[in-house]
Amino acid sequence: GSFVSYAPDISVLPQAEGMVSGHCQLPQGANVFLLTTHSHQFTTSARIDRWAGGVNLERLLLTEDWEHPAVETYAPDYLTLGDDEELAYTCRFLNTLDETLVDGESAVNEEMCMAIGWYFPANGANTYCAGNASATF
Repeated sequence: GSFVSYAPDISVLPQAEGMVSGHCQLPQGANVFLLTTHSHQFTTSARIDRWAGGVNLERLLLTEDWEHPAVETYAPDYLTLGDDEELAYTCRFLNTLDETLVDGESAVNEEMCMAIGWYFPANGANTYCAGNASATF
């Protein structure tokens, strides 16, 4: 199965720096075998961390080049989260526009902050997280 997170609340003032973050609960017993990120040209860094109780426990991935996002593979030693652990994602931006930078599909004047990964067993399910809310379908 896959998990995809999306930060819907990007809003960075003109000529300013900003950031968004969220966390994602995976199904119990999920074994993660690949992590990566997706963002646009205003991203200065995107990261994924192992997270529990409001604390980042371990950095799992750091991307500092939005065009060539880092990919972390876990095989044969898969990443398995503890019962109270989640994946947290954070993106930092530098808005060089003369308008507020918001989330959207255009890589020209909008941004995205996504953590993406694949896990098993999924039993046909996928996980989607918007901000801090997780849903498996």
